Formats: sequence, structure tokens, C-alpha cells
Amino acid sequence: MSDYDKEIEYKSSKPNLVRDIDDSTMAIIIKSKKWGLVEIIIDREDYPRVKPFRWYLNGFARMPYAAADLPRANSSDRYLILMHRLITSFEWRLVDHANRNTFDNRKTNLRESSSRLPKTLILGMPSSRLLL
Repeated sequence: MSDYDKEIEYKSSKPNLVRDIDDSTMAIIIKSKKWGLVEIIIDREDYPRVKPFRWYLNGFARMPYAAADLPRANSSDRYLILMHRLITSFEWRLVDHANRNTFDNRKTNLRESSSRLPKTLILGMPSSRLLL
């Protein structure tokens, strides 16, 4: 069983807890076996967009991202959606976290990336390990 499958099993059907940070910012709380208790920071205005989904951490490469599963029409399969892509309305092909913190999904921290790989994955990785 892969780590992804184990994390999916660990999810509960209960909605994610939330915490107010200030007037414009809040946190979605995610409990993960691998990463522990994590707060994903979002702008308050984006909460209605992310609220309908059950969020969990999906570890791409070395960095965990907030993810949710969406059912496909007429199928038992599911789509994987990343919170930062939902917040940016899928306007950009690649999204980068400016401060390299994948738990910070405020719009001021999200930017379009021109690289094939998000900078959060490239920085700190030896050039011999990059597959471009």
C-alpha cells in the first residue's frame, strides 16, 4: 500500500476544522499521520471556495500540498485537486509558493511559475537530480 493510499484511509468524513487568524486570514486544519497537525493558511475570501471539500496532505516529491478528491461523473474514479490550484481558479498552468511554504495558500503567496517544476521543488535539489 502506497503512502498516498494510507493517507486516504486516514482521512475521516468529518469536515476540516478551521481557525481564525485575523480579519483577513484563516487556517484550515489538517491531521496527517506523516506530517502531524498542520494549518493551511488561506485568505478569508477564499473560504467559501474551499469549504465544501475534505482536505488532506498529499506529498508530491518532498513537499506536502493540501489536496482533496473530487468524484468523476458516472465513475468510481476521483480527480485530485490541489488547494492552491483551486484558489487561483486554475488560471495559471503552474503555480509557485513565493515563500516556499506549501502550507501558505494566501493569494499574496501564490504566483504563476514559468518553470516546468515549481520553485519549491527545484530549490535545494542538486542539478543532477532534476529531470527537465
